Amino acid sequence: MYSGSSGKIKKTMMNYPPDLVNDRKLPKILLAIILAVAIWIMLNGSPTDINQQEINAIPVTLINTESLREKNLTIEDNRNFYVNLGVKGTTAALIAINKDEITAEVDLKNIDKAGVYEPEIEIRGLSNSVILEKVNPQKIRIVVSDIIDSSRDVEVIAQGKPADGLKVIHAETSEKIHIIGPEESIGKVEKAIALVSVNDLSYDSLQYPQVKLYDKNGDQIEGLQSIPQVVEVEVRIGAIRKVPVKIPHTIGQTEAGYRVTNVTVSPESLMVGAKQEVFDQLPEITMDPISVSAKIRTFTENVQLNLPEDAFIIDGSDEVAVTVEIEAILEKGITIDKIVVENLGEGLNVIELADSSVVLRIAGAPSQLNELKSDQLTAYIDLKDLDKGEHEVPIRIRGPAHIEIKRYNPQMTKVILGEN
Repeated sequence: MYSGSSGKIKKTMMNYPPDLVNDRKLPKILLAIILAVAIWIMLNGSPTDINQQEINAIPVTLINTESLREKNLTIEDNRNFYVNLGVKGTTAALIAINKDEITAEVDLKNIDKAGVYEPEIEIRGLSNSVILEKVNPQKIRIVVSDIIDSSRDVEVIAQGKPADGLKVIHAETSEKIHIIGPEESIGKVEKAIALVSVNDLSYDSLQYPQVKLYDKNGDQIEGLQSIPQVVEVEVRIGAIRKVPVKIPHTIGQTEAGYRVTNVTVSPESLMVGAKQEVFDQLPEITMDPISVSAKIRTFTENVQLNLPEDAFIIDGSDEVAVTVEIEAILEKGITIDKIVVENLGEGLNVIELADSSVVLRIAGAPSQLNELKSDQLTAYIDLKDLDKGEHEVPIRIRGPAHIEIKRYNPQMTKVILGEN
């Protein structure tokens, strides 16, 4: 109501009850709520509009793997694990999902010994506006093994052809590697190989190839650690020739009553790689003498060859097998039915020879005695410087060196010489 006072209009407010004032504000509050809900629905969809969605191939991260190493443990199969998720939520909530923010983790800190484990997969990074309904798989299966350290030689393989008809005469490394990993995986390692390139190579070189591990089928093995990963390989270029192996001497004495009857080597020759100046000084390959001291039977032993420093055995060992044949000495009686006359003077002839045969007792190895032929033993008299008349001369025996003449009879004979 308005009232005038001193010619002015004065505005006054009626005193309304408080309930009436609140009743007038209520429609505005309700309207604000309705607008807020409408905007939320516009952005997120209807609360009753719930959809499902698959999120596939989320990689599983193994955490606290360092705790395994501290316990000298390792996972036997280091393959990658993946998990598929099933989630539900409003359309807008599902659209807002960022797959890159989702993580799947498996914690290994509580694993204390080797064995088979099935830890649960923990999902992180999903918004609270969606519901995680399905995790497939919920667990992963891992095999944990003790870490093994295995020492191995490295085989070097040369690839390619050197220049000008030259050959690879040496490609080796003196380094060994240590393979670290699960015992079962290390057990599959057949070879540790380093590949070097010699294509068009005409000079010696040092190369540093990576070492790779292979199983018995020739397939490369992954997931094992080799220390070092790279080795130094010495590559030498030269020529290759076949060189004979010299039969070694024997030293010492066999037991009494036994004898060395033969010595052989196998192989009898070897392919050798070297520079030309080395071959000029290497007509044959030698070795140290073989001891037969106190031996009573045949034996074979591997013997190291004496090679020049810059000569290398190609595709073989620097040892050969030496066989020393030893037999017991036997005695045998034999008769020589003829005595040969030697060095008869000019103009003389034998008128009479008292003896015509000689009986011998000989000794030798059974094989040597059995192979002895009658013409290998000769009984003879030497008439050098003798004139006509009667003479008593010694009978001598000539035979193979390996046949021992123990005794024979007669040792002397009479001969009468006359003029022609």
